[in-house]
Amino acid sequence: AADSYYQQFGDKNFNGGLGFIYQYDSRDIPVNAWKGFYLNASATFYGCYLGGDNDYQVYQLDVRKYFNLFNRQGSTLASQLKWRASTGDVPYGELSQPGTPFDLRGYTWGQYRAQDMIFAIVEYRYMFMKKDQTLSKSGVVGWVGGGTLGEKMDEYEGFLANLGVGYRFEVQPRMNLRIDFGWGVETFGFYFNFNEAF
Repeated sequence: AADSYYQQFGDKNFNGGLGFIYQYDSRDIPVNAWKGFYLNASATFYGCYLGGDNDYQVYQLDVRKYFNLFNRQGSTLASQLKWRASTGDVPYGELSQPGTPFDLRGYTWGQYRAQDMIFAIVEYRYMFMKKDQTLSKSGVVGWVGGGTLGEKMDEYEGFLANLGVGYRFEVQPRMNLRIDFGWGVETFGFYFNFNEAF
C-alpha cells in the first residue's frame, strides 16, 4: 500500500482491451511434454474505447522446446524463453511479474514488478524405471534459469538467478503431482502443484 506506483493507480481498476494471438503447438502432451515445440505471440491493446480506466499495451512472446534425451521415455530436457513488455499507463496489477510457480520458482510472486521482463529456463525431467523397464510413477527434476526486468527494454536492471530441484509423482498417465524447491537471490520458495511448470 505504501508503493508510489500502486498509489498512482489504486486497487480498483477496470481494464478492457482487444488483441490478437498467434499460437503454434506441436507438443505431444501439453501438460507434460516429452517432445515438441510451442510458440505463443500476442499483443493486447487496452483503453477507454471499451470503458477501461487505463490506456496501455501488452506484448508477449513465449517460446518452449522439448527434447527427448538418451532415446529413453521419461528423460526430457525442457526449455523456455519468455519476453513480456508493456507501454502506456500500465496499472500495478498488470506489470510483469517473474517468480510465479510457472517460471522462476524461488522468488515471491509479486516481489519484482516492472513494465518489461525477459527470462530463460532449462529443466531436466527424469522418470525412474521399474525392474521390468516400464516407467515408474516417481521422478525428479532439476532446473537453472535467470531473468531481468525494467521499465523499458533498454533499461533492464539486475539479474535474477534461479535454480531448483523437484519431485514428481504420476497421478494419472502423463499427469504429475509437482513438488518443487527453488532458490533465487537471497530467497527461496516451496511449490506444490499439478502438471509441469511449463
